[in-house]
Amino acid sequence: MAVVFTILFFLFSILGIILSVSAIKNSSSKMYFFAGLLIYAVSFLGSFSIGLYILVFTFILWILAIANQLMLLKKPSHHLMYSILAVTVWFFAIIFIDDYWLFYPFAVLF
Repeated sequence: MAVVFTILFFLFSILGIILSVSAIKNSSSKMYFFAGLLIYAVSFLGSFSIGLYILVFTFILWILAIANQLMLLKKPSHHLMYSILAVTVWFFAIIFIDDYWLFYPFAVLF
């Protein structure tokens, strides 16, 4: 069973990275969102070791998806500004919110 989770971890990681790069190139909110979902799954699969640190990329991608949907990403510097906002939100989330609530959708599934 551990082999299956390892394969899923690396498969979702590769797909998430590819979708992230594609989202940045095409400026697509849907791609940002789906890349964030894949990285969120990777974060859950790695939750016993590095999951909370991988979760930062989910926060970045989802905040960029929201900003892109609201047409707030007009210049490349805006990507950096919203990424810094996402890292700040992530930092406070991992400090003040329990892991159970950060990964609640998986708690409901399993």
